Amino acid sequence: MASGLGSQPDQILQENSDAWSLTHFPMPLFLLIALVANCIFLFVAFRRFCSAPKSGLSRALVAQAVGELCWVLPCFVQCFMVFAKGTKGEWYQGSEGVGCDIMGFYSLFSLVAGMGTTVLMAFLSERVLAGKALPKTSVVNAVIAGIFALAFIYAVLPLLGMHRYKFIAPICYYDWYETSHSILILLWNVPALIAGTVLLARCTWHRSIMSTHLLAYFLSWMLWAPAAVIGLADATMPQHMMIAGAVLGHGQALINPILYGLVWTAAFPEKEYTGETRVVDASVKGKAVDDKSAIPTDP
Repeated sequence: MASGLGSQPDQILQENSDAWSLTHFPMPLFLLIALVANCIFLFVAFRRFCSAPKSGLSRALVAQAVGELCWVLPCFVQCFMVFAKGTKGEWYQGSEGVGCDIMGFYSLFSLVAGMGTTVLMAFLSERVLAGKALPKTSVVNAVIAGIFALAFIYAVLPLLGMHRYKFIAPICYYDWYETSHSILILLWNVPALIAGTVLLARCTWHRSIMSTHLLAYFLSWMLWAPAAVIGLADATMPQHMMIAGAVLGHGQALINPILYGLVWTAAFPEKEYTGETRVVDASVKGKAVDDKSAIPTDP
């Protein structure tokens, strides 16, 4: 009896031997830093929105900040719980249970929301730099709502029975070798990647600082389409391809707050004039736009 009681703590300790292991510490540490950066990004975007509430630009910036935070915050919580409980806990994504479903949900949600809001930002920025009128605020609102609605649909489908999220180290995601999953990725990723790349390239032509935004966007999402094609072909996924994709994707958590929260915000300042918002000092082909020729955002 005594022997049995004495071995139980040892068994529990053995089952949770990697709890609080330093092996799992780097990820929650990185995500904590990213969480702080994205909270600051959201604050900057919301402050801009409060100063120019009728601006489609400020609304799109808030949407982008929210879209980024939608995965950074839950990923930090989940990774910290894995650090605290170890890989034997249900929060570990490799268990392909609750942990995998949770990670898969916010990962797919962020894929659509992150790409969609960045494409919207690129579209609005390109129109500003080209001297074109911006769409009505109601149109921008509708586009933002559509992006987040589509993101939710993509994320919830595996939870409703369209197969399951799959753990492919180090993340849970759509199953690349499931036809419906790969087709869904291609249907979103390819058009969004092309549209965002073209729009940001046009922004770069007007203003060279946007080249960093172009490079960051393309590198972050370029591996998703090849992975889907490899899955459809039932071919072998290149070694470390998913790790490379995860690094590039997770890198946005620190890159986007800098590129859009700081660089873009400084490059596209706004000022309100009697009910309508105008972009001030926007450079069109290197020439500053004065108040009289500034680009209005329809209320």
